[in-house]
Amino acid sequence: MRIFFGIPVSGSVILDEGESLHLARVLRIEAGETVYVCDGAGHMYRCEVVLPHHKRSELRVLAEEEVPHVHTGLHIAFAPTRHNDRTDWFLEKAVELGVRSIRPLRTTNSEKVKFNAERAQKILVAGLKQSGNVFLPELHPLSDWESFLRKNTLHLAVAYCGPEQKTGLPAWAADKTEVCVCIGPEGDFTAAEAAAAREKGAEIVELGTHRLRTETAALWVAAWFYGRTIK
Repeated sequence: MRIFFGIPVSGSVILDEGESLHLARVLRIEAGETVYVCDGAGHMYRCEVVLPHHKRSELRVLAEEEVPHVHTGLHIAFAPTRHNDRTDWFLEKAVELGVRSIRPLRTTNSEKVKFNAERAQKILVAGLKQSGNVFLPELHPLSDWESFLRKNTLHLAVAYCGPEQKTGLPAWAADKTEVCVCIGPEGDFTAAEAAAAREKGAEIVELGTHRLRTETAALWVAAWFYGRTIK
């Protein structure tokens, strides 16, 4: 199945330049051929190629296809890693495992204080097409910890390596359907940041006995929620 990302309007889809280049130049798809388009909002469309062009390809919607999907109810807030490839890897896996939103954080110990949202969005779209998942995670702007806590409206858990007593993530999440789990930078959240989260009603959780890298911890969380959903 050849899947492209686009938004149907009045029965037609105009692919952007990146998608058009892939269709016309890379795959060399011709007019009259059938392809599929996902809009990232839960819909898959069977389309006929009307005009293949490397800058602007036009498709006609033939039918909407029903695609089974997994609703994990998981939103992940994480501090992007110093090395882009580790963050990129997690973003790709987040789509495959049905994460609903990605919320990049800037914390006290963050080694990465900027976040390339355009690059991240392209990785998410590529992961969407590869995996067949029909929901594209919502990508939020980079936020500092204080602002994030102030605006959050979800059940919140913070993975923290501090010495205090913590709850296992599976036990905390057992009766919840829509949650946000926060993963700190390589130097972890500070004690003050963990305390601020507790004041906002967050649960401090642990992900096991091993010290995990940021992207590994985020993947652990995503995989657990995905596994719970498909049982």
